[in-house]
Formats: sequence, C-alpha cells, structure tokens
Amino acid sequence: MEPADEELQQLTAPPARAPTHKARALIGCVALASTALLVAVTQPQTKRVSPAVLAAREIVRKQINSPGAGPHGPGDADVTHDVDSCSDPCIPCTNAGSYSSFPTIIQHLMVYNREATPYGGVIFTDRGQYGDAHQEDPYNVKDMVSAVVESYDELLETCLNSDPSDGSDTCSHYYVNSCELDQSSRNSQVSCVEACVTDRFAQTMKGVIDDVSVCAYPVSSTFLLAPNVVKSCLDPTYDASEGGLYDTDSDCYACISGCMEAQGGVDAWVLDCE
Repeated sequence: MEPADEELQQLTAPPARAPTHKARALIGCVALASTALLVAVTQPQTKRVSPAVLAAREIVRKQINSPGAGPHGPGDADVTHDVDSCSDPCIPCTNAGSYSSFPTIIQHLMVYNREATPYGGVIFTDRGQYGDAHQEDPYNVKDMVSAVVESYDELLETCLNSDPSDGSDTCSHYYVNSCELDQSSRNSQVSCVEACVTDRFAQTMKGVIDDVSVCAYPVSSTFLLAPNVVKSCLDPTYDASEGGLYDTDSDCYACISGCMEAQGGVDAWVLDCE
C-alpha cells in the first residue's frame, strides 16, 4: 500500500466505539483505586515508637517518680558521672546490661576502630575530620550517617531486649584502643553540643521526665529514650517530630554546627588517640 492510500484508509476508518456504561464504571473504579493507592503512598506516615523504647521510658518514669527508692531517685543522680549507669534515674536500670555504653555500638556502625569519648561529643560533631579513629581516611560521612539512621531502631531494640545471662552484650562494643576530644577546650566545646541535644531531648520526653536536670547522663539517656533526636542531630534532613509524633525542633544538626563554628570551625575539633 502506497503511503497516500494508507493515510486515506486511516481517515476513512469508522470511529472507535465509546466505552459502555459498564466499561466506564470499571475505568472509574480503577482510577479511584489508583488514586487511593497514590495518596496512601505519598502521605507521610506517622512513625510508631518501638515497644522496647516505650518500656524503657516507663521504667525511667517510675524511677523519676520514686525519689529515695535506692539509687533511682532524682536526689541520688550520679552527677560525678561514674561508670555505674544505674545511679542515673534517667537511664532504664534493669538486669539487661550496660545501657549507657550503647553509643559504642553506634560508633562501631560508623566504622570507628577506636573508642572515641565523650561519645555524644564525638558522634554528633563528626563531619569527616576524625580520620584517626576510623578504619578509612577519608571516609564517607553521608553514607555513614545513612547507615546509622537506617539501622538505629533495630540496634536499640536488640540492646533494650538483651538478656545478659546468655553471655552476650548487645549494648556495647569493645575497642582495643581509644581516642578523646582534645582537652584544651573540650569542656566548652562539649557543653554547647550537649545543650543542642538535651534541649530537644527535654521536648521529646515531656510527660516522662519533667525536669531533665535530674539526669546525670542526659546525652546517654537521649541515645536510649529519644532515637528521633539522635537521628535529627546526625542528619539535617531528618524530621525530629517524626510526622508530628513529638513537638520537637528539627534543627539539632544546625545547632551543633553553630557550636563547632563558634569554637573555631571543624578543624578545631580534633581527637587525641593512643
């Protein structure tokens, strides 16, 4: 068939039949179903809090509201920051292990090959300058943070549900060597960073801990009781409110960056390693 004949045949062909009422109804149902599915996928989902975290918060709430009951009363808070985490009423004290060492698990996930202290002061200020404490230098901070955000809940739940009687410790990682922030300006450096974290910890913990000043280890408590805060302090894009679940600011990362800038910038944050 010549091109001209083919064009003529297309022009003179009978028009396509309009869909019947039944077909139109079917098309409409499919369209509605597709729209509903699209809305369900695109609408932000409210995050559910881990049952293990809720249980840990309940333990802390009882400890906070039972002053004078052994080492758990607010008046007995371990302000000297000794090793015994059970002396802090804001850390869930059961027989499940050393919860206050949980940040070492996060450092392990961040590919640290040395224990770096203070845990929060180092973890939250890691902008790629701590090569001496990492297995690789330079290392990819973005990938490292993504791994933490993705795996955090599972690691924390495993820790909080651990049973020390089986001989395993899922709440800490053992390192042979260690590092610590340079002592020359460590106090002023870390106190600023801790304020960024604990302010948002207080917002999240409303109804559980009315006054976080009773906490001996507020940053350690944040790692255990408020994973939403930890993630937002590491990832500037993370919603600390988790879809409106908490009335919590999401600018922790920027707050910490401001602390670092005020202390001389990223290059001023260095580690002394063994």
